[in-house]
Amino acid sequence: MSSKLVLGRIAGIKVALHWSFFLLLPYLAFSSISSDGSFFSFLILTASMLLVFLCVLLHEFGHALAARRYGIGTRDITLTPIGGIAQIERMPDKPMQEFFVAIAGPLVNVAIALVLTPIILLTDDVFVWPWTGLSGQTGLAGFFFYINVMLVLFNMLPAFPMDGGRILRSLLSLGLRDFTASRIASVLGIIIGLGMIAYGFIDNTFLIFIGLFVLIQAYSEQQESALVKEFSESLAAEYADDEFHYYGDPPAELTPELLDSFNNARYLLFNRPQQNEADDPLVLIDLNLWRKQNPPGKRQSGYRFNHFSAPIVAPDQAMDQVFRDMRKRRRNFAVVASETAIRGVIDLPDIFLEHSRQR
Repeated sequence: MSSKLVLGRIAGIKVALHWSFFLLLPYLAFSSISSDGSFFSFLILTASMLLVFLCVLLHEFGHALAARRYGIGTRDITLTPIGGIAQIERMPDKPMQEFFVAIAGPLVNVAIALVLTPIILLTDDVFVWPWTGLSGQTGLAGFFFYINVMLVLFNMLPAFPMDGGRILRSLLSLGLRDFTASRIASVLGIIIGLGMIAYGFIDNTFLIFIGLFVLIQAYSEQQESALVKEFSESLAAEYADDEFHYYGDPPAELTPELLDSFNNARYLLFNRPQQNEADDPLVLIDLNLWRKQNPPGKRQSGYRFNHFSAPIVAPDQAMDQVFRDMRKRRRNFAVVASETAIRGVIDLPDIFLEHSRQR
């Protein structure tokens, strides 16, 4: 079952709601009861929330369309209770490209605020600045202005994974190694995330959830940057797991009995017919995953297994370059092979898991 409700496509990009988005409805109902308890109050709060998320959606489209400018697609834009997430296929290769993709979202909100400025002046609405908050005199234009200014200020915090953190990382990458820039941005993210959580307990409980999200994402990036630093000093052969079996051409049928027969192997490799040079030459089955998904007592109702496309890398290739290429092509596995023999399998999820256990 999918965790997202797809609303449709805009500019060729899928727009969806995460299931947790609907948790806002009881929150809005509680808020309306706390005010005057009327259904009209609930409708006003719901309409206000939808206006906020319209601005969030436009912000995410700023990122997505900027990424498209560099030939990078966006899988979808998902709205959650704490904001939007544009799932771009990969991060740009060059620091300034990452800078422009990251800043495009806040620039959309700046543009909206600038368009609203003459409307506010002509309609005698009031400018609502972050330090004054909303009031009973605030009109629709003032409300929109306030929301967009707040989105700019919040997203420009210099902490990963906020836009400001990505902008900071891209600028630092102009003079520092990528993993050093990522480490600085992620450490700032951890500090700011902890600060949000602490302030949330004092004044605004909603900040606790945002702070937790920032903290988790920043910590994950910090762990990855430490591993990338390790990669920069290593070769692909050093990360090759040799618990594999090369089968050659795939059999007519993959049966449980056949897969169970490789009980001493972790990975099973097959040739893959290549339609063009860009196709990966091998297909991989993670036999540990197969065993976990298909225990012997639960195969009466059918069985399943996952294929993974696996590129080939040279044993003496720099591991940090291998990692970047795998991320760019959205691969979790690669096969290390020389001209005469297969040396092993690079399993990124397993490497990350082992690295986190050691720290």
